Amino acid sequence: MLQDSQPLLDAVRVMDQSIAQLVSSARGYLLTHQTQFIDQNELAARSFNTAATLASQLATDPRDQRIVSAFKSAFGDTRRLTDRQIELAKTEQFDNARELMLQTAASRRATPDYSSMLVEQHRHSDARGLVDLDNFRHG
Repeated sequence: MLQDSQPLLDAVRVMDQSIAQLVSSARGYLLTHQTQFIDQNELAARSFNTAATLASQLATDPRDQRIVSAFKSAFGDTRRLTDRQIELAKTEQFDNARELMLQTAASRRATPDYSSMLVEQHRHSDARGLVDLDNFRHG
């Protein structure tokens, strides 16, 4: 049940944490121009990709596969925005970089919480399984 899906849920949580780190590191670079934030940005992208590969392998249910796929697509959109934001900051186009920072934040707010969606889906599925098991015992 839920513990059977724990590796998938863990991978999706890492994906969620990685995308948050991607956004915050790009923002950190824009504000401070310290290259450590570029390193953090690249590490977040690698972490996301590793977790996404694992999640794709573990997602056997079509609904899980759709959520993981949508999450990967949202990451790609966010990555393009944060990469562009960093490039603009490197070339001292700060107003444009700040505008992209705001656009990235708006995009993230509009994006579904895929991690929570997957957890809730598995909780509901597990609850249905327990009801079916109880009905089987009493049936």
